[in-house]
Amino acid sequence: MTTRQRPVTDAAGAPIAGAIVAAGVGPRHLDYEGERLIEHWTARTAETDQAGYFAIDGLPTGVLPVAIRGDGYGLWRTEVTIERHEATVIAARLELAATLVGTVTDGEGNPLPKASIRVYDREPRTPFVAGGQIDFDETFGYRAALAGNDGTYRVTGVTPGTAHAIAQQHSDRREREGVTVAYHQAALEIAPGDEARWDPVIDEGLSIEGRALYADGFPIPNLFINLADETEGGKKHVLISSREGVFRFLCLEDTTYEIRMQTPL
Repeated sequence: MTTRQRPVTDAAGAPIAGAIVAAGVGPRHLDYEGERLIEHWTARTAETDQAGYFAIDGLPTGVLPVAIRGDGYGLWRTEVTIERHEATVIAARLELAATLVGTVTDGEGNPLPKASIRVYDREPRTPFVAGGQIDFDETFGYRAALAGNDGTYRVTGVTPGTAHAIAQQHSDRREREGVTVAYHQAALEIAPGDEARWDPVIDEGLSIEGRALYADGFPIPNLFINLADETEGGKKHVLISSREGVFRFLCLEDTTYEIRMQTPL
């Protein structure tokens, strides 16, 4: 019920001191089974010593994810099988972190100040991207930055490989009630230690809009609107209608969608 290892090293084989090792699942949002709260434990962590070694004791048996991040290095992941009364030994070699830079503009080429840029080492599969909320329950989270007044940004500490980048237009939800946040999403191939460039253009593009009404014509406020791309593997989008029942989905693909509405409890 222990995970330990050969030294955590860099690409040249030199040990990395002070790297954080996390074994187990990361923090989660609250889950329920009926009225009973499902308990989730956070990951257990350790720090590598000067020689790059670590040990974590008292882990539950079974398959556990392991993630390691060192200062200046990208995220390293694997899965291990923990067996009773046996030590699990793993070997990790971290690659140099990369940097992502660029300029965020709108469809007319104007810079977008305060646009948010988030970079993930795996694709966040969440229906709330267009609503401005990106759920990513991972121990080490993601890398992010805000664009300056000229639309330029710089994200450091990016894990090399396939980086999943999302740029979102700055938006005041109070002023855009019932409207999704315009965004641009891309998968980028980035080499270790590289300074890669991505210039996302955020355009509202195709949209679907409407108004939710009761049979008597009175608007339905705060209604959950679910929009599903009916193609295989298509995206889902969720937002809440305005106090006047208005909703508008932006940045859509040219395809067929299904709309479902769910009243709040």
